[in-house]
Amino acid sequence: MIGAKTVRCQVRGATDHPCTRPAVREILGVPFCEACAREHETYIAMGELIEAQDRVCEWTERARSLDNPVLMEMLDRMQLELAMRLTGAGRALKEIGRGADDLERTR
Repeated sequence: MIGAKTVRCQVRGATDHPCTRPAVREILGVPFCEACAREHETYIAMGELIEAQDRVCEWTERARSLDNPVLMEMLDRMQLELAMRLTGAGRALKEIGRGADDLERTR
C-alpha cells in the first residue's frame, strides 16, 4: 500500500531505464507515479476502444445483409465516434509523454 512509506513507481523497473518518480497510486497492486498511471490508463482505454471498433465492424457486416439504411447509418456514426475517441486518446498519450519529459527535466 502506498502512503506510509516512500515507494518508487514500478514502470520499467526491470530495465536499464526505470521510472524513478515516487509512486502515488496502485493499479492492480502495482505502484505507479501519476504520469505513468495516466499513461497506463490511457493505453487500457485505447484497447477498449479498439475492441469496440472491432465489434461495430462485425455488426456492420451482419447489418449489410439486412439492407436497413437506418441501422447502417447508426453503425457508421458509431464507427466515426469511436475513431474520434481513439484519436483523442492518442493525443492524450502524446501530452502525457511531453508532461513526463518536462517533469524529468525539472529533477
